[in-house]
Amino acid sequence: MRDPTYQTVNSSSSSFYALNLDDSQWTIPNISGVNETFLGCQDLKAVIDSHRRIFLFGGISFRLNYTVFGDMNIINMNTMTSLTLPIQNVPRRGYTATLLKNNCIIYIGGKSNESVNSHIDMNMIHIFNTTSLSWSNMQAIGDKISSRDGPSAVLTQNETIIIYGGGTAIHSFIRSEPVIATLDTTVNPMRWVIPNNNSTSNAPTIS
Repeated sequence: MRDPTYQTVNSSSSSFYALNLDDSQWTIPNISGVNETFLGCQDLKAVIDSHRRIFLFGGISFRLNYTVFGDMNIINMNTMTSLTLPIQNVPRRGYTATLLKNNCIIYIGGKSNESVNSHIDMNMIHIFNTTSLSWSNMQAIGDKISSRDGPSAVLTQNETIIIYGGGTAIHSFIRSEPVIATLDTTVNPMRWVIPNNNSTSNAPTIS
């Protein structure tokens, strides 16, 4: 586990914890095969599918010289094992990750490294198929959405992804526009739409 004060891995703590929702008790699961470089990574999203597999992509390691990774780590809660896929994608942190009904995870936004100009184009949609364990890319079309890291995302019943917030930050946070945008994942290519609602310009800033 990362020490939040010194950005290092605390060897006396576990990297994984499990919470029993019935009795609110925490336990430390014994997961084998964990990639050492994955331990201590931050700013990555976890997605779990119906087969009790947790998908963890990329992230940044402060203990490894601020390295941003592009590998996919899969934790199988049925076998309590971890697998790092040999295939790589664009290193990424601070993105959104949304699982669709077709078993594909949609990755949007984020940064590829810690340089000033490393924000990933919001039109570049990276897609991970959890069935075939393979990557594909799609160039989205539609309204102009500014690059950002740290946004939130939710999926609607009609398979539209709504993103909210995020921005760019080097020395100070700069909010990206628009604050709210939607991505229609049911069309090919996927399409960005900015809601026609003046209230979005007054939405509170989050990152």
